[in-house]
Amino acid sequence: MSGIITEPIFLGTFPKMAEDYKLGSIQALVVAIYEIGCLIGSFIVIGYGDKLGRRRAVLVGAAIMLVGTAIQTSSTTLAQLIIGRIVTGAGNGMNTSSIPVWQSEMAPPKIRGFLVLFEGALITGGVMISYWINYGFWFYNKSSFQWRFPVAFQAFFGIILIIGILAFPESPRWLLKHGKEKEAA
Repeated sequence: MSGIITEPIFLGTFPKMAEDYKLGSIQALVVAIYEIGCLIGSFIVIGYGDKLGRRRAVLVGAAIMLVGTAIQTSSTTLAQLIIGRIVTGAGNGMNTSSIPVWQSEMAPPKIRGFLVLFEGALITGGVMISYWINYGFWFYNKSSFQWRFPVAFQAFFGIILIIGILAFPESPRWLLKHGKEKEAA
């Protein structure tokens, strides 16, 4: 968001942010509210993740991220953008709470730590990609596509996550805990 919130076309779409440009409090809210969504998502996983299962929690989290991305991308008001950021953050919070657990339960002990750390590296890589996309679209200042495409691009990762998790089995540890010994074998 940091590259997007200063674009003139973005500020034209959300005039309240342009009015507050020098103070930055609304910009800070729009950027930081995502983390509140992440907190909500992690609490959802604490409460329901074990009932859902690791794979299903990731699927639900990714689906929530896609909904939030659609809300953000289609935003015409500041309130809609903020709600979209919270929803997307909730999905991401679910995933960042579920994926490392699923990985650690699935991975052989010799590579378990590497795989969990590799997820963090992928997150950092995704942030880098987002910065380069924002930079590239800074020069396209003809329409709201300048900020809508970078926001919409996060759906790509949600779709990859859904496709990827469907290719893998549920955690044997979770299956055993829920009395599904045959499926765990």
